[in-house]
Amino acid sequence: MGDHKTYAYFTAHIDKDGKTQSVREHVMNVSALSMNFVKDLGIGNIGKLAGIIHDAGKLSKEFDDYINKRNNYKRGDIDHSFAGARYICELADKSDKRKYYNVSRMIARIVLSHHGLHDWIDEDCRDYFAKRLSEDKFYEQINKNIRTIISDEQLVSLLDKADLEYRNIRKKLNNLSKDNGELDKTEFAFYLGMFDRLIQSVLVDADRTDAADFMAGKKQGKEFDTGILWNDMHKKLMQKLNAFSEKKDLISRGRMDISERCSAFSEHRVGICRLIVPTGGGKTLSSLRFAVEYCKKYGKIKIFYIAPIMSILEQNSDEIKAISGEKALIEHHSDAVASIDSKEELHEYELRSERWDTPIIATTMVQFLNSLFSDKMASVRRMHTLCDSVIIIDEIQSLPKKCVHLFNLAMNFLKEICGTTVVLCSATQPPLEDMRHKLHIDKLSSMTGDWRED
Repeated sequence: MGDHKTYAYFTAHIDKDGKTQSVREHVMNVSALSMNFVKDLGIGNIGKLAGIIHDAGKLSKEFDDYINKRNNYKRGDIDHSFAGARYICELADKSDKRKYYNVSRMIARIVLSHHGLHDWIDEDCRDYFAKRLSEDKFYEQINKNIRTIISDEQLVSLLDKADLEYRNIRKKLNNLSKDNGELDKTEFAFYLGMFDRLIQSVLVDADRTDAADFMAGKKQGKEFDTGILWNDMHKKLMQKLNAFSEKKDLISRGRMDISERCSAFSEHRVGICRLIVPTGGGKTLSSLRFAVEYCKKYGKIKIFYIAPIMSILEQNSDEIKAISGEKALIEHHSDAVASIDSKEELHEYELRSERWDTPIIATTMVQFLNSLFSDKMASVRRMHTLCDSVIIIDEIQSLPKKCVHLFNLAMNFLKEICGTTVVLCSATQPPLEDMRHKLHIDKLSSMTGDWRED
C-alpha cells in the first residue's frame, strides 16, 4: 500500500465474507445516526461531531494492517480512541481555547470512553484524562489522515454549532440546579454527568448499530409507524374500557372514572406526575390510556412500563401486550429468555433488549436504573432511548431508599433535558418532592385530581 502519505483507504470493519467497510463510511454513518438520535433535543451537532471523530485512531497504516491481518498486533494493542479526542482538543485550543474548552473536553471524554467508561481522576489522584490525551502512538500520521474525512474548517464550523448547543444545555442545567435562587453545585455536577452519559449512550448505540448492520449485510430490526400503532392501541383500549362502562357496580364505575380522568389529564403538557389508585382500581389500563393518548397528542415515540417485582411485571406485560400486539413490545427481564425456543428468536430478542428499539418496553426497576447508572456499556447504550417517551413506574413506593436522591435527580434530568414524561403509580406515594435533592413534580400533579394551570 506504500507510505502513509499516499494511503487512501483505511479499513474499519471486515465481514465474514471479507467485504470491508472504510473508516470514512463508518464514521459518516455513525455521525448521521448520532445526530438523528438527539436532533429533536436541540443537540444534534454534538452527536454529529462525536460520531465523525470517534474512530479517528483507525486512520493509521498500523491499524489497517492489524485489521487486515498484515502485522502481529492483537486485539486491544492499538488504542484507537485517544486520537479523535486529542485532535478535537488541539483544534479547539488553536481556534479559541476559552470559547471551545468545555464542549471540546466533553466530546473528548465521550470519544475516549466509547469502548468503556473511565474515572477521570484515578485512586492516586492522577489526571487520567490528561494521560490519555498525551498519548502519541501513530498520532502524527493520524493527524494528517483525519483531513481525508473532514477539513479543519468544517470541523471548526461544526464545533461552533456544538458549542452553542452545549451552552444552552448548561444554562438549562444551571436553572434546574437552583433552589430558592441558590445554585446547588452538587446537583449541577450530577446533571453535567448525566448529560455526558446521554451523549455517550448516543455514540455507543450509533457505533454498535452501524457495525452490526454492516456485518449482517442489512439494516437490522423492524421499523414501526408509531402513529398507526398509537391509534390501533387506542381503539383496542377503548373497546376494553367500554366493557366497564356497561357495568353498574361500584368498582367498575370507579375504574371508568379513573380512566376518564387519566384521559383528561393527557390533554396537558406533563413532566412528572402521579397516578394514585387503590388496588383493583384498573391502574394498568388507566395509565396505559394516559400514555397512548399523550403519545398521540404530543408525538412521543416510546412507552416504558417499569415494575419492581417480576410477578407484577409479567402479569401487566401480558395485559399491555394484548393491546399493543407482541411485535411492538419487548419484555426485558431475566425470565424472558426461558420462553425462547429457537436461535433466530433468541437473536431477535437479544437485539431488541440490547437496543430497546421497540415502541413499548416492559422491564424491571433494576434494568431501568441500570440504564441510568450502571457502568456496563450495554446499559449505557440504552439510556438515550428514554428520551421523548412516557415512562410508567409502577409501585413507586418500593424504590430503594439508597436510590432516592439519584432517582429524583435523574427524573428531573429526563423531564427537563430529554423531553420525557414520568408517571409515578402507587396507592401510597412517597414524598419524593420533600427530599434533600427533591423531585420536581408537576403542580397539580395527580391524575386523580382536577387539572389546574399554574
